Amino acid sequence: MEIILKQLIIRNFKGVLGELVVDFSPTVTKIYGRNRKGKTTIADAFRWCLFGKNTEGKADFGIKCKDKDGNVIPELEHSVTAVLMVDGNETAITRTYTEKWTKPRGVAQKVLTGHTTTYTINGQLYTQRDFTDYINSLCSESLFMAITSPTYFVGLKADQQRSILTEMVGEVSPASVAKGKREFEALLQIMGEQDIEKFRQHLSYQMKEIKAELERIPVRISEQQNDIASLTPAEPVDWAKVEGDIKATEAAFKRIAEAIAETIADHSKAQEAELAKQQAARKQVREQIAKQQDELERMRMAHQQAYNEANIKARQLANEQQRAYEAASTALTNAENSLARNNSTVQNVQAQLQQLAAEKEAFKARWVELDESSIVFDPDQFICPTCKRQLEAEDVDALKAKLEANFNADKARKLDSMEREAQQLKQRETQLNSQLVQAQQAVSQLEQDMPKLKEAKAAVSGFRDYLSGVQSVESRLAEDKAYQQLKNETIPSLQAQLDSMPLQAGENNTQEAVQSLQADQQQLQEKLNKLNALQQVGQTITKKQKRINELEQQEQQLNIQLTQLEGQDFAAEQLLQFTIEELETKVNALFSFVTFTMFDHRINGALKPMCECTVAGVPYSDLNNADRINAGLDIINAICRHRGIYAPCFIDNAESINEVLPMHSQRIDLIVSTDNELQVIPE
Repeated sequence: MEIILKQLIIRNFKGVLGELVVDFSPTVTKIYGRNRKGKTTIADAFRWCLFGKNTEGKADFGIKCKDKDGNVIPELEHSVTAVLMVDGNETAITRTYTEKWTKPRGVAQKVLTGHTTTYTINGQLYTQRDFTDYINSLCSESLFMAITSPTYFVGLKADQQRSILTEMVGEVSPASVAKGKREFEALLQIMGEQDIEKFRQHLSYQMKEIKAELERIPVRISEQQNDIASLTPAEPVDWAKVEGDIKATEAAFKRIAEAIAETIADHSKAQEAELAKQQAARKQVREQIAKQQDELERMRMAHQQAYNEANIKARQLANEQQRAYEAASTALTNAENSLARNNSTVQNVQAQLQQLAAEKEAFKARWVELDESSIVFDPDQFICPTCKRQLEAEDVDALKAKLEANFNADKARKLDSMEREAQQLKQRETQLNSQLVQAQQAVSQLEQDMPKLKEAKAAVSGFRDYLSGVQSVESRLAEDKAYQQLKNETIPSLQAQLDSMPLQAGENNTQEAVQSLQADQQQLQEKLNKLNALQQVGQTITKKQKRINELEQQEQQLNIQLTQLEGQDFAAEQLLQFTIEELETKVNALFSFVTFTMFDHRINGALKPMCECTVAGVPYSDLNNADRINAGLDIINAICRHRGIYAPCFIDNAESINEVLPMHSQRIDLIVSTDNELQVIPE
């Protein structure tokens, strides 16, 4: 698609007061003029007409015209019409921005209350949404910016530039580069779903860990060798003989243990017979003690039963008296509480009557004040609030009559209200006097009943004495002589006899024989401990030698693994380099003037994705203005070829470039000159 700007009609836009019509050549148009004469305004007007923004991409900028003092000129209609040739078909697009002025009620002048924007295409009115959809059908805003401004693309972030360029050449993947190369295809099988950078990071971590482990292995071997040297005895040791001595010593130790066990068994049989005789005698005495204790318990239970029967009878009498006492106490307490409540009521009602008397006095004063009140006129009431002049006499009389009628009506309403209030006060006084009489009568009656209630309570207050008269179990047992003799003489005598009987059989000379055998056993144990310690040294030396062999095998395996990982890392680095070269080759094939660097090669060998535009090796940021413009045009040409769409390209500060890179798109050069008025020269 080819879009050509044929004509631009600008009305009251920024510095253009009135109408400015600019005709453009389909190839190159040069616009000359001093600074601040409207060259950038033309570019802003074209961009605003289509997208509502200026060339910087801002939607909120000053499109209104101002007077010589810098004040906005009100009530102007601001519009831009762009006449386009779209693939040979003429289309007129207009955007109009209008102030909305209204006159609020009660305000003499109109005020600005908002703005409206209208959109027309070929004279037909469009909604904002339909207008936006039509413009996007021609070219999206982001693409339009990229192909109409030489500085737009290089002003994007590096990842945005990189994304656009990658989309233009198609994705260059390691798989496509590795195709047909055996070592690279094998590497991709190992990598799986990982990208090359992540895979190399993982390899780097593995190689780092292996190298660190290889550095630690010689130290560990040396530690084991030093331990072996320190453990090895000064004199040669026959380790087989040591093992034989251990077995012989353990056999001798076992024989002595068996002899000790036989001696102890013989002694135990004699003791068991004597112990059985002693236990039979102790059993007979224990049975006598148990029989006497049963008799003692029987006697105690008899006294307990006699106590329980006497206690039940006494408690029944006490409960009857207690119930009578509690009833008398409750009646007395209720009377005392009632007397207190009625005394409180008397005091409270008397206080309310005093307060009511004060209210009646205040009411009388208010009644007199209201009854004697009359209307008083304010002279300011008879002045016109609009013109501030005195009202006519007849108007004054009419107003006075109206005010006096209103005053009298209000006074009558207030008197009626106070009449009702007086009735309420009288009713309250009657109720309070009635309450006072009732409370005083109740107090008098309760004061007469109180002595009788106190006498009734005192008459039944001795109910606790019934329980104190019952003889306790301990007292009954103390008086029973048979019980005391059994407890204090018979049972203690039998217990003393039992305690004097021996608990185990007597000792004999078996202990001396056992101690002699145990002394021999101790000597064998000490010899066995020394032999075991020496054997443990030999076993430790054998384990450490085995550990040295394991470490040497581990070192060999790690070296093999490290070599394999280094080979994979080298192949990954080569594959990444070839992928980068192919991507940069494809990207740079799009351009004739600029070159793009797609990766930053770090000192540590890592690669960081980037996107830097250069010309002859010079970064864009260091280029002069002419080379920057041609770099932007070269990028625009490539994007236009890829997308198949061409639009007018505005070149600001075009005076700084002598040889402009050829373009298929329409070109509009904005050139700073000494002209006081804009000069539009089509070529």
